[in-house]
Amino acid sequence: MGGTKFESCKCNSSVFGKECSCECAESVISQGTLGKARGLYQAKDITNRLLLKEQFCNLRMDESTKIYDHLSTLNNIISELECIKVKIDDEDKALRLILSLPPSYVHFKPALMYGKESLSFEEVATKIIYEKRRIKSDESISSSSMLLTRSWDNGKKIHAKNMSS
Repeated sequence: MGGTKFESCKCNSSVFGKECSCECAESVISQGTLGKARGLYQAKDITNRLLLKEQFCNLRMDESTKIYDHLSTLNNIISELECIKVKIDDEDKALRLILSLPPSYVHFKPALMYGKESLSFEEVATKIIYEKRRIKSDESISSSSMLLTRSWDNGKKIHAKNMSS
């Protein structure tokens, strides 16, 4: 009867080559026990894979979430899936990113896909970041020009009143 050697503590915790404060004794596990352990690990692996795929498919960005945080979350899920040997096509990653965007991006989504033979995750992510920066810049310019316009309008009205008097 063949077995696999490992160290086991009297307190029932596995050490696997690390020192323990307990007195450790060498034990032999039967192939049946090892097979059961592998079966539990594989069942856990399937559950993990399905949960990660569910997270990938159901990922949605909230309006209040920053695009960098959303991309980080998506990249973490993709990395975890790739670690357990789940392949995700680059175009599927790009499409998942587009579909996970909040309603405020509704007019931008078609622009990301228009006239494309295929989608690239990196290209889509870059365009989204660029668009977010452009909008933020436009808002900043708009608010500062509004202040200038108000100041100019107020000065002009005063000047016009003075001329009519």
